[in-house]
Amino acid sequence: RFLESQHPRDSNGRFIETFAEVNIWGGGHGVVQSMAGGGRVKVKRDDGTTVTVDSGNLTVVKTPEGETVDVGTVLPPTGYVT
Repeated sequence: RFLESQHPRDSNGRFIETFAEVNIWGGGHGVVQSMAGGGRVKVKRDDGTTVTVDSGNLTVVKTPEGETVDVGTVLPPTGYVT
């Protein structure tokens, strides 16, 4: 059964996957490390620090497979997010 709360989406409604590259609202860039629950996502920033961010404050810019994402594109998940 699909539970929306276990599959957070970014500010454009796209699914957020582990190891996707994201921009963080307010500045910053990083790679998704894991889902923290409650619509929050753990991100390792480029400076090496790890932050927990509300999924709505993220924008996916590259999929885990390395595909660059265009603004407005909604991508289906490629696999299960753990």
